[in-house]
Amino acid sequence: MEILLRKATLADMPAVYNLVYELAVYEKEPEALKIGVEAYAEAFSENLIDCVVAEKGTEIIGIALYYMTFSTWRGKSLYLEDFLCKT
Repeated sequence: MEILLRKATLADMPAVYNLVYELAVYEKEPEALKIGVEAYAEAFSENLIDCVVAEKGTEIIGIALYYMTFSTWRGKSLYLEDFLCKT
């Protein structure tokens, strides 16, 4: 089955959050995840974060979550926070 990469939408934030939660469980640190899906949706709506999702059929199986930042030495930079895909 083909994998489609596309820009995330607000409606994708629950799936994005679930993948991050799965990563926290895999790392044996689910309690380290201190925010909920609402915070993801709010940050996405406020353009604080952006995301590309990988879809297989109708399921989101991967994400690349990133945001813009500023370095006093280098200027504007893109920070890749999480890049993950489940098999």
